[in-house]
Amino acid sequence: MLGVGRHACVHESRYRLDKDLHFHSETAPAVRAAIQAAFDGRKRLRIWYGDIQTGKAWPSEYDVTGRIGRSTGRFRVPLLIRTARSLGGGAILDHCIIRVDDMRTRTSLYRHANFDAGCWRHVPGLHPHHPFGVALDDGLVAQFRRKEQAIHYIAFMKGERYAK
Repeated sequence: MLGVGRHACVHESRYRLDKDLHFHSETAPAVRAAIQAAFDGRKRLRIWYGDIQTGKAWPSEYDVTGRIGRSTGRFRVPLLIRTARSLGGGAILDHCIIRVDDMRTRTSLYRHANFDAGCWRHVPGLHPHHPFGVALDDGLVAQFRRKEQAIHYIAFMKGERYAK
């Protein structure tokens, strides 16, 4: 029982209640405000995760769009709910957010001062059935059958489009 209590104290110290949601203790106040506003307004979001010191985005393409929900239990952490028909979603890494966009208005609710999506570009694919490649900085990250798919993917990853 001693171990359970000690673990609970450490666990509690990692979260901070801000109105309706519990956020990681290292989450920036502006990020907390953006997520709380999106939760209150039921806004559909696009989230970028990355290095909060440099503003460099991680190349995340999955589980980055949806509405904010909240978990049940003692700590009601923000969840990203993919669609209205979804039965739950994953917890948001709120302390790693570097940009949050409202998909309807196409405006940023929060944007790190040095936000950098990276250098995305078209390159030749390595497979004959997927001749259109996409590179981030110096590495190939995706390959597509059609050029339009590669164009849409790059626009999504840079925040110029909200669907791949």
